[in-house]
Amino acid sequence: MIRIRDLTTNDFDAVVAINQVSQPFVFEIDAAEFSLLLGLCEYSKVLEIDGEIAGYVFALGKGEDYNGEEYHWFCQQVSDDFLYIDQVALAPEWRGHGCGTRLYHDLEHYAARHQKACLVCEIYSQPFNNVSMRFHHALGF
Repeated sequence: MIRIRDLTTNDFDAVVAINQVSQPFVFEIDAAEFSLLLGLCEYSKVLEIDGEIAGYVFALGKGEDYNGEEYHWFCQQVSDDFLYIDQVALAPEWRGHGCGTRLYHDLEHYAARHQKACLVCEIYSQPFNNVSMRFHHALGF
């Protein structure tokens, strides 16, 4: 069974494990960063498959007190209300199976229900993340 649910503090170990195997393409999460994101993010979800966490996403609304250079760039450049996708990562065994697309569709529905004009994100260019670039391009980013 596949379900998307709110991320909780109980998910810390699973999220950190996925985060670690997803580096260098996501910023490292430790306990402090996890707590910060969980408190600031408007949208924080996990995708579960048969009770196992297969992936996660953290997204912030515009105007949060978050110390991210890319986030601040979007806050300054985009006049409309948006959701900034700070992190999205999948466990390696679930990549390429539509899990990321499911997470993004749920995020898109959330954004539409809450009148967000757009979703924004950045993709690492050093090192270049070709997989993420193809994924986001296929979704219309």
